[in-house]
Amino acid sequence: MIKKLLFTVALFVTTMSFGQLTIDFEETAPVYTIGHQGAANTSATIESNPSGTTGNDTGANVLKYTINSNIGFWAYPFIDLKTGGTQVNTTLGKFFNLKFISPIENGSIYFYPWISGKKQPAIIANFTGASATTWQTIEFDCTSSIEGYLSRMDFEFHTGTELIAGDVYYIDDIAQTTASTLGVKNYELLKIGIYPNPTTNTLTIQDKDQEIKSVRIFDVTGKQVLKVENKTTVDVSTLTKGVYLIKTDNGKLAKFIKE
Repeated sequence: MIKKLLFTVALFVTTMSFGQLTIDFEETAPVYTIGHQGAANTSATIESNPSGTTGNDTGANVLKYTINSNIGFWAYPFIDLKTGGTQVNTTLGKFFNLKFISPIENGSIYFYPWISGKKQPAIIANFTGASATTWQTIEFDCTSSIEGYLSRMDFEFHTGTELIAGDVYYIDDIAQTTASTLGVKNYELLKIGIYPNPTTNTLTIQDKDQEIKSVRIFDVTGKQVLKVENKTTVDVSTLTKGVYLIKTDNGKLAKFIKE
């Protein structure tokens, strides 16, 4: 059974003065509450940043989510913010990133934004090389998908195995930004034709202006995961589900979703 951990950030409006969303779990008198749903044998708590970790998180407190016994279905902690949500727009930002620790090395995080109370399709980001002691940052690009009042955020971990007793996940520093903070997102997208998108098996690339001699595919961390020479139809069936960037030898780029 596929492991799916759903981190839900529920944002309820009590004010109409919006600012960029930031959740770092450092408040001495937090305006949010932490809980968990989906399984009685899990726990979600705000605790000290675990000792012995490496990476980019130096904050004192983090959200810890623990699997206390084996379960074969999804479960999730939630964060109920009492001061309201935020607007997703070009002024406040259409990018969201968070820091996380996963005991499973490779997987994806599905971000389901709720706009004005309605759940939207997932924004998918892949991760590789995770470990139980290393913080990583992952980013979700919402520039082409959503706009409006963000009332809730669901984060679902897909790691390919069941939920195992003793597994511990951490998240921290959820932040909204106006521009990408990850290198692969900083490329200007020069449109090329790609179809079907989303795809499950093959992807066809077209450039009406220039011949395509090679293509390279990158995951959201900027890691090259595939290179193909002298082909305009690419087999992507072995790629993990998620969002990818494709770049031709002419320097043109496009995004696609592997389902």
